Amino acid sequence: MSNTVIRIDPKRAEDLKNLLLRQKGASERKVNNALWSLKIEENYVTFYKSGKVLLQGKETSRIKELIGKTFGERLESANWYIGIDESGKGDTFGGIVVCGVMIRGDCLRYLEKFPIRDSKAMKDKWIEAVLKDIERKVPKSCIKKACADINAENYNRLYDLTKDVNLLLLSLYRKVLSKLLKHRNGKGIIYIDRFTDEERTKKFLDFVKEDKLVIESGGEKYLPVALASMFARLKFKKQIKDIEKSTGVQIPLGSSDERIPLVLIELRNKGIDPKKVAKLHFGNVNKILSG
Repeated sequence: MSNTVIRIDPKRAEDLKNLLLRQKGASERKVNNALWSLKIEENYVTFYKSGKVLLQGKETSRIKELIGKTFGERLESANWYIGIDESGKGDTFGGIVVCGVMIRGDCLRYLEKFPIRDSKAMKDKWIEAVLKDIERKVPKSCIKKACADINAENYNRLYDLTKDVNLLLLSLYRKVLSKLLKHRNGKGIIYIDRFTDEERTKKFLDFVKEDKLVIESGGEKYLPVALASMFARLKFKKQIKDIEKSTGVQIPLGSSDERIPLVLIELRNKGIDPKKVAKLHFGNVNKILSG
């Protein structure tokens, strides 16, 4: 049995407990001097008052990764933080969206009270509720937001020219970061969820000179990136709703939904140009449209 120790703000103990209780085979158990302890199949998670979280078992790396994606890393001290993330890259329908947030350093104490997590680990209704709660309770001067997006039609046009989805994303990241840095006051840290070669990303964001740039896979473990991912998810969802309004067809999210082939056929039968609603280079789209 391996032991792993991580640290989480004790104020988030109940949020973590609720997350882990949704895992398969999770149940509570008693441990002296602990806020709580859970058994998850053949693994154990114990949260102490100090903020120490003890992971024990054969799959501690999996549980640690789950916690890291949703509860994040402690941030270095800085005047401000920027987080940027995307949504839509893996979806059959719609284009892509990139959103970023700039958070004042002295405002982290407000945001750490909210369940800000990677949007992929949250239901859309929960994302909406959390963001509305933040809007009501956090001073507006604490957060600056910027988004940039490409709809399906422009996505297909640009992909035909570049054959490079990551190049499209980089152009949106550059646009979003440029907008946010206009509010720069003092030195800060920029966090980006890595989606392509790190050196390529740095070259594309070569106007970042004085501030620290952190490019990491699983960047949603950092609160600014997780918050950006939540905004990006809702903006991409709006793209999908706009397609539904214009076509009168319910559009599934993702790329593995079993309804996708039927929806593509329905759209084609209604005379709707597929380049306006779906990513034409996706294999499932090619298969249906060429059949």
